[in-house]
Amino acid sequence: MTDDREISTHRPADLVGEIDASQREMEDVVSVVDQGAPVDLVLYVAARARLDTAVAAWNQRGGATRPPPR
Repeated sequence: MTDDREISTHRPADLVGEIDASQREMEDVVSVVDQGAPVDLVLYVAARARLDTAVAAWNQRGGATRPPPR
């Protein structure tokens, strides 16, 4: 499940770890289909939200580290 820790925009290793963990969570949620079971939509939405949040934090960090356009 998701946790409530803040995602630091100053520590890229934390962001990469969060993206990795949330991607694995997504894979776990949808892998039940391999056994013929339906996907639990509540778990899917929670996992997708976690992944989207991690990717958004990464993208914000990238935007914050680029120099402004000329």
